[in-house]
Amino acid sequence: MKHCLVIGKPNSGKTLFLLNLAEYLGYKEIEFDVERADGSRWQRQYTLMEARMTLVGPTPHVTQALYATTVILRKGKMTVEVRLTDSTGFCEGIHKDASVRQAMAQTLRQLRQRSMILHMIDGVDAACGGVSKIDEQLVRYVTGCSGYAILVNKMDLLRASEGLLNVRNRFPHHMVIPVSALKRTGFGEVRSFVVGAF
Repeated sequence: MKHCLVIGKPNSGKTLFLLNLAEYLGYKEIEFDVERADGSRWQRQYTLMEARMTLVGPTPHVTQALYATTVILRKGKMTVEVRLTDSTGFCEGIHKDASVRQAMAQTLRQLRQRSMILHMIDGVDAACGGVSKIDEQLVRYVTGCSGYAILVNKMDLLRASEGLLNVRNRFPHHMVIPVSALKRTGFGEVRSFVVGAF
């Protein structure tokens, strides 16, 4: 089984991407194994609509734990299992909330253990302010990971195409895939990338 970690800044669209990717793959429900930074663990099953209402929101750091689920992908006549893990968003500086700091540290530890990483960048942010320092640092941190791709999200919004160009110019040697987590575009290319890593 491949383990794939979804990383990025808060509100870049990581959770919505994971949920809508599961729906794109044919799932109606999703079961998460949740692990908090303090070591507590539990399982929770949601319908995808329920998960979107509960786990997705405009407030930064709704996700303060690792949310892992397993999906089945087809590769020719074979099927492959992929463990997708949603993570806490990284922010610049020292966050005032200790629980958010611990959750970010938990995500950072996971980065060292994953052979596949999907790095979500907000295309509108990348257009307005260029590629952020935290995204630059994340790219440098994971350099050398063969299963690494940058997903430029929010391609359904104005200016995101400008952000995509900024990201591609800044990281010409990395796989960059334009997506819209909301509109579910680019998911076929992401699926091909993940399956091709097997």
